[in-house]
Amino acid sequence: MRTLFVGLLDAGSFAIRAKQLCEAHGDGWEYGSLQGAIKFRHDFDIYCFIKKADRNVVRLLRAGKKIIVYDILDSWKQPQDDVRCQNVNDVLNLFAQRFAECRFDGVIFPNYKMLSDFRNLEYVINPVHIYHHYWPIIQPIAVKEKPEILGYWGDPRFLGEWLPFLVQTAERHGLKFVVKPDYSQIDIGVAIRGVPYNNYLAINYKSPVKLVNFYAGGIPCILGEEASYREIANKRVVFVSDFNSFKTALVRMLRYDVRLAAHEAFIRERDKFSLSAIIKQYEQYFNMLMEKKSNGG
Repeated sequence: MRTLFVGLLDAGSFAIRAKQLCEAHGDGWEYGSLQGAIKFRHDFDIYCFIKKADRNVVRLLRAGKKIIVYDILDSWKQPQDDVRCQNVNDVLNLFAQRFAECRFDGVIFPNYKMLSDFRNLEYVINPVHIYHHYWPIIQPIAVKEKPEILGYWGDPRFLGEWLPFLVQTAERHGLKFVVKPDYSQIDIGVAIRGVPYNNYLAINYKSPVKLVNFYAGGIPCILGEEASYREIANKRVVFVSDFNSFKTALVRMLRYDVRLAAHEAFIRERDKFSLSAIIKQYEQYFNMLMEKKSNGG
């Protein structure tokens, strides 16, 4: 089937959920802007909106009897909605109007937690959860006898109060804390949110992409509590909740045997989150929607 992924071309989430998928898949999968969806509204079978969906464009496509999918991701306004939403009812109220206005034929959620919470919301039809694939350039690291780099890949603002703590704690143990290093340089990875970024929406509905990338590199890691991480974590993933638990976890992670065991366990998870594996999940989902349409569903 011919599919157009629609969104903001320069957004990082669009690169992962559209550009990389289309470039690897080829064969009728393309990506474009909202203007492109309007221009080519007769040319595709499925239009998959990434993160943002314009109700007027959706209505135009629906008039042409196209299949319309919404890949919701973290599509809330940040930080305004982070402050507004303190529980699941707040979240459902936030999204109810969007689903009522657009009435998508299918919805892709970034984790099972979000799918589970939204499943019974009116107009959420044919829901599925598909995790992010790992960044294709990441290769397995070589585990060093003595670690050197404690690495974080993301915007350092999201660390909040953890940033100075991580710098100081790394130095205390002979490590260097580095933001956005090459993945091949990371000996121990960290992914955690500080105030005010450890809010309800982020903790429950953000994708597990940081852990997925650590799996790809076989990078031992220490993580904050998030629903997505818990959903895909194997027994070698280490979770912490405060400074003291992090200190304890890091001391143990300095041991070569602990990091090697984590590395080997993570490499076994790698293929589940490859680009080809995630493309297959999209293909199966899109094929199901096409079949339903052909059967009058």
